[in-house]
Amino acid sequence: MSDHPEASVTPVEAYEPPYYVAVFTTVRAQEQSGYSETNARMEDLVKDVPGFLGMDHAQTPGGLGITVGYFRDADA
Repeated sequence: MSDHPEASVTPVEAYEPPYYVAVFTTVRAQEQSGYSETNARMEDLVKDVPGFLGMDHAQTPGGLGITVGYFRDADA
């Protein structure tokens, strides 16, 4: 368990099945130059993919990050 206070969490919008997900994991290092810019660029690119439904992010206090992209079909 972490001694960090709980952050407020917004539930994921419910998508009508079927839908597909792509999961990306990252480990943040001490040197993080360019991370925010790369993350913003990834979001800009994926939001224009036909069939893109949305994206969620989570990160542990230790730096493990998970990004889940939701897509309408496998072609997306």
